[in-house]
Amino acid sequence: MSAKALLVTGASRGIGRACALLAGRNGWAVAVNYREDAKAADAVVETILRRMPDYINHICPQFSRTHVNFQRVPTVDTSNPFIAKDIPTADESMVVIRFANPKGIDFPYLVSMLHNSWMSRPNNIVVPGGQMGLAMQFIFTPMILRLIDMKKRSQ
Repeated sequence: MSAKALLVTGASRGIGRACALLAGRNGWAVAVNYREDAKAADAVVETILRRMPDYINHICPQFSRTHVNFQRVPTVDTSNPFIAKDIPTADESMVVIRFANPKGIDFPYLVSMLHNSWMSRPNNIVVPGGQMGLAMQFIFTPMILRLIDMKKRSQ
């Protein structure tokens, strides 16, 4: 499943409010924007959050508990998600890879091996979407080999 996000301007009332509530009910990540009525916008956010406790309580916390997080970001226009029929392909996206603890990660090696990749932060690398599988191999193979070695040594 691909995550869907929506920015709703004027979400504190009228059609904007209805769109925000509908999108939130259907599992979209909704950014609520307003011009004048912060209280009404907060009420919209509270309604969305009240309707999606499983997402808030079980899905979101996973991202803070993972050692390596892969997030695919589309590079095509998805500004009107209600008419978008196709999920952007791997080649129409970039992948942001976040390391909870970058200690021991050879970022210069990864950047040199993954064509058109770059470091966006000290613990993030961005790679073209089509290279996600290769990135996983470069990142996880050494980790898996270390785990196997640790298990052998403990026996």
